Amino acid sequence: MRINNATDRSQVKSAMSDGLSSMIDCLPILKTGEAIVTGEAAKLPMRFKFRIPKTGQCPDSHDPKVSNSWSRDYHPNDFTKLINAWRQQKPLKDE
Repeated sequence: MRINNATDRSQVKSAMSDGLSSMIDCLPILKTGEAIVTGEAAKLPMRFKFRIPKTGQCPDSHDPKVSNSWSRDYHPNDFTKLINAWRQQKPLKDE
């Protein structure tokens, strides 16, 4: 993920161990679809390139229309049955 903003880079740098924090300087030069992979699953930090989906292969997802929800009247929901099912670890059955 390319991060050009110095403030954003410092936030990422503070979350990394001291030995890996020098890699943050490489973030602005990453190309589209590239990332630096670190963590327990990667023995060594590596540069990784994601395959960009072809036209028509992208997920068919949409962001929620939050502003539309804000303009509706508020109707409180009763989540009592859901909370009880969650606490008892018993899934709700469709009625």
